[in-house]
Amino acid sequence: MVHHIVLCKLNEGLGDAQVEWVIRQSRIRLLKIAEVRAIKCGKRIENGNGWGFFFSADYESMDKMALGHADPVYRKFLSDVVAPHVREQMALTYEMEPGKDTRYS
Repeated sequence: MVHHIVLCKLNEGLGDAQVEWVIRQSRIRLLKIAEVRAIKCGKRIENGNGWGFFFSADYESMDKMALGHADPVYRKFLSDVVAPHVREQMALTYEMEPGKDTRYS
């Protein structure tokens, strides 16, 4: 099982209502992708944390993640939700099964 996390620095001046909208849209849209097994998203609660928002998804494998990221729903999510509200991103991917050789993820 692969866990993909995207940390986002939000655009300056985004209000709470806009951040809440981004969170709701993330949940709605990412759950429509067949390859996604589970999603999480949220906003920062620590003032010193520069990453104001994150979303993450679980996939069965790296191949399934690639299919999910190629899905038109994911591409539309990035263009309609992420791009207008996020100025910087950092993506991280982890293998969640202990002992599994990551070459076979």
